[in-house]
Amino acid sequence: VNGQTVENASDLQNKISKLPPDDVAILTLWRDGEHIEVEVVLTERPDDGLRALLGPPLLGMQIDTAEEIHLRNVGVDPDTPGVVVILVEPGSPAADADLRPGDVILEVAKETVGSPSEFRRRVQENAQPGRSLLFRIAREGVSSPMIMTVRIPEDGLGN
Repeated sequence: VNGQTVENASDLQNKISKLPPDDVAILTLWRDGEHIEVEVVLTERPDDGLRALLGPPLLGMQIDTAEEIHLRNVGVDPDTPGVVVILVEPGSPAADADLRPGDVILEVAKETVGSPSEFRRRVQENAQPGRSLLFRIAREGVSSPMIMTVRIPEDGLGN
């Protein structure tokens, strides 16, 4: 962003949020093995913008499809299907399980997930109130994927 290196999705959000609306930001993207620069005009984000874009949180987290850059950041083959954690609500089941923004969820209950809708479906199919659900995740700085246990609240998913 404007010549500054972006470390992860949270860092991108922080750098953009520090710029004023109507400002022009120059983004350097990596596409097909080449760097390209794109100019974007920033607008003010409505309070519910993230929810509108990503849908309602599930287990206290917002997720999106993992792109090549997310997969490379966590040391996973760029063709691997997965979803990236964008936001984790404090005190949520996701936070209690130590899921973090930037984590890439590769599997739910030993089944791969390649899109937010597939992730939601796998969670809904396998979640049992009061029980735990296994997620296989990749995290930046950790050499191999980890198994995380997310406890489903007694009152269920609430969605």
